[in-house]
Amino acid sequence: METFSVIREDLDFVELPEGSDESVDISNRCLVGKVLAPKPLNKPAVANIIKGAWKPRANLVISPWADNLFMFHFDDVEDRRRALLEAPWSVMGFLLVLQLLSTEEPIEEMDFNWSPFWVQAHGLPVAKLTRQNGEIIGRRIGKFIGQKGPPAKETWISYKYEKLSDFCYDCGRLSHDNSACKFVSCEEGKISRYGPALRTGRASKLNISVQEVRHWVDKVEERVRNLVNN
Repeated sequence: METFSVIREDLDFVELPEGSDESVDISNRCLVGKVLAPKPLNKPAVANIIKGAWKPRANLVISPWADNLFMFHFDDVEDRRRALLEAPWSVMGFLLVLQLLSTEEPIEEMDFNWSPFWVQAHGLPVAKLTRQNGEIIGRRIGKFIGQKGPPAKETWISYKYEKLSDFCYDCGRLSHDNSACKFVSCEEGKISRYGPALRTGRASKLNISVQEVRHWVDKVEERVRNLVNN
């Protein structure tokens, strides 16, 4: 059995066993979330909002931590899957970032610096509706995960983010608004390209996997090729 050492204040070492017959791995039924808010939120209110939004079929235990961190323990793994699939979520106007529970690191040290978003690309010609172009656009924005529908002559493409929570119109960061921005000056904020136009309604509710999305995209791409060739 592997062990690791913890240094106490008196500089003695204590050997702690890693795992025992009493410990059970529940990571496949748990999620950890952080609400990116500039101030501590009311914990019971956050829990009620999340339960109301997720509508779990089975029991869901929400354990609050410091710094707007929450542990979600699902009795039903399907409830957990849907919570991840339908992300991102907004709580009181702030983004809730969800991560899988790791058994290798403390919750306080987990990374909550990224969140998936569906991004709509507007202004694309039909001839450019290919999976390859969709992936090019996706990688231009961030890390490409999948696409609902892929994005002639040169054209201006505008991006709109589905379920985008409150953000700063001056610097573009989540977790604060214009009145509390510490990253750019007021003058820089006036020429910012960020604004409410980046938001859009959800195109469709797809409770399907990325693999199914890619299969659908293949069908669209085949139809486009047939139109071009004919």
